[in-house]
Amino acid sequence: MYLREILVKLIEKGVTHLPGDVENALLAAGRKEKSSIAKANISLMLKNIGLARKENVPICQDTGVPVFFVRIGRRCDHVFDIEGELRQAVRIATSKSILRPNIVEPLSRENSLDNSGAGIPVVHYSLFDGSHLEITFAPKGAGTENMSALWMIRPGSGEKEIEKLVLEKVTAMGGKPCPPYILGIGVGGTSEKCLELAKIASIRPLREKNKDKRLALLEGRLLSLVNGTGIGPMGLGGRTTALAVNIESASCHTATMPIALALSCWADRRASIALRRHGHTWMV
Repeated sequence: MYLREILVKLIEKGVTHLPGDVENALLAAGRKEKSSIAKANISLMLKNIGLARKENVPICQDTGVPVFFVRIGRRCDHVFDIEGELRQAVRIATSKSILRPNIVEPLSRENSLDNSGAGIPVVHYSLFDGSHLEITFAPKGAGTENMSALWMIRPGSGEKEIEKLVLEKVTAMGGKPCPPYILGIGVGGTSEKCLELAKIASIRPLREKNKDKRLALLEGRLLSLVNGTGIGPMGLGGRTTALAVNIESASCHTATMPIALALSCWADRRASIALRRHGHTWMV
């Protein structure tokens, strides 16, 4: 199969099929809710997921900013213009109405009409011990993107201060990010690294637990605090404001303490593929 065709199919899957772990989390949340309004909201979300999958149409009208996470195996010897191929795939997906044309020039607001532009699509790179490529497509909608945050707090601040900061932000944003969401938190690094960590945390599969026991405990406490706000599905009350709280961390300067927030709404869209090259053909 041609590489570009594979990438277009990846994009299509990413906006039309919600990952099974998220759908299962919504089902579990619906069973826990006592409020009839909360139950009805989650039921509508699940119905929407099923219809989108059946009709192969976007789960949400906001198909977001195209964001890709590319993991390159250190033994992968097939070099090509990754960003160029991803950009062309995005343009094709937009021309087929898989993606809504969302991308504009920031000052003039002129729309490119094909979801491309300066620095778009957004591509994050990392290396791993392998001989193939792994690409994850995670479109970023405006509702949750507008709720992103970065703080440079007092160096040496403890976990209680992080809990207070996150809880204040969650309370202030209410139902704007379309809960129940996945709350990604970055701790440490530099300012830009911390935001990237938060974004990575927001798309971590729900079945994957934090390997750091201290961070895993903090995730659990924060999830309880966030769900204790009673904001609930779509901000209309209930027990489930967040499906998960995920934290990623990095070491930082002795005189800094960055904290970042990134969210994925209830439609936590992501799709991944592993690519291997056989001659002139790419295999999934």
